[in-house]
Amino acid sequence: MKSVLILSITLMLASTTALADHGIEELSWLQGQWAAVDGDNKTVEQFTGADGGVILGVSKITKGSDLDFFEFMRIEKENGQILFKPLPFGRPGVFFTATDMAPFFVVFENLANDFPKRIVYQRESERLRIQVVGERNGQPINMEFVLEKTNF
Repeated sequence: MKSVLILSITLMLASTTALADHGIEELSWLQGQWAAVDGDNKTVEQFTGADGGVILGVSKITKGSDLDFFEFMRIEKENGQILFKPLPFGRPGVFFTATDMAPFFVVFENLANDFPKRIVYQRESERLRIQVVGERNGQPINMEFVLEKTNF
């Protein structure tokens, strides 16, 4: 049992150290405008580059002529951690920490939050896949958006 605990702690520290070595510029692949259109419904996300040590973004979902959702986003490195700081509807929200990164892939988590707990971004050529996972009222929620690179 003691050796399992030591191995778990070692793996956790190795993972934390490995992520601490990553820089914000490694997420430059998010840069650009991404959109999905389904009839009158439109989802758009736009991200700046990583210059200045910060990636800024905005997300907007419309249903017909109505605004359904919007959020401002900031991704930056703080105290050795890459943080995703969304402001849903422009209001302060919770922060998410990058827990896994690979080329064209990042996972942000805040397991203490109900929804979302996890936000995953994955670029697949000219597509951006976003997975938002959590729960509401004890019920699991798993939302996925597939956006295409665009020039709206």
